[in-house]
Amino acid sequence: MSKKYLALVAVLAVFALGAVAVNALSYSGTVTIDCDYWSAAYQGTAILDRDNTGAGMEQISVYVTDGAGMMLNEHHYANVLGTYTGGIDSDYYDVPPQYNPIHVLIYSDAGNGFAQQLVVDEYGVCRGLPTVDGGTSETPSGVPNAGIPSGSVVGRLSVDTLAYYAPGSITTIQLRAGQTYWVIGVDASGAYYKIALAQNYLWLPVETMTPNPDAPWNNTPLPTRTVS
Repeated sequence: MSKKYLALVAVLAVFALGAVAVNALSYSGTVTIDCDYWSAAYQGTAILDRDNTGAGMEQISVYVTDGAGMMLNEHHYANVLGTYTGGIDSDYYDVPPQYNPIHVLIYSDAGNGFAQQLVVDEYGVCRGLPTVDGGTSETPSGVPNAGIPSGSVVGRLSVDTLAYYAPGSITTIQLRAGQTYWVIGVDASGAYYKIALAQNYLWLPVETMTPNPDAPWNNTPLPTRTVS
């Protein structure tokens, strides 16, 4: 839990444990995404009512990545069930973004009989940064990763690697080990996986991707269908 959040908890009103819960973490505010920080705080109310820890607390995970999939900020914290008028949290990036768009994902974690719940899924841009396709734009066109083909599976990158624009055509975009990406299928040679990234498609050597052990994928095999 960030120091800012700890300080915030001291002054926020908490619902009594006997309050009726709908078992769905909610946030009524907006999300600010800038070049050096993100914020889902001080402008909305967060209601924590999923005891996914078994200790009367709700655990939340935050992941912020740039357009190339580089992790800018990740943290996990738990707080007692209740209503927080200061929102969820805010934080500065650990490393600066290199590509647009910047993606903020906030989850209420799985546990104690609850499935993982997506709470925030927002995109923003840092003015002047390139997009992963080599262009520049002030706003990303459309919604990144929209229209993922049925049968695609989220896999995990096992090693730092450079992405490819097409099989055999390497880029300077370095993706980090531990990141997850939608895997669409393989090329005709079976040597490259096609992945979806920020409304674009890139390719990675098949030996660099593994099944994702995290829920809801639980090591689902990556697709072997041939795609172009």
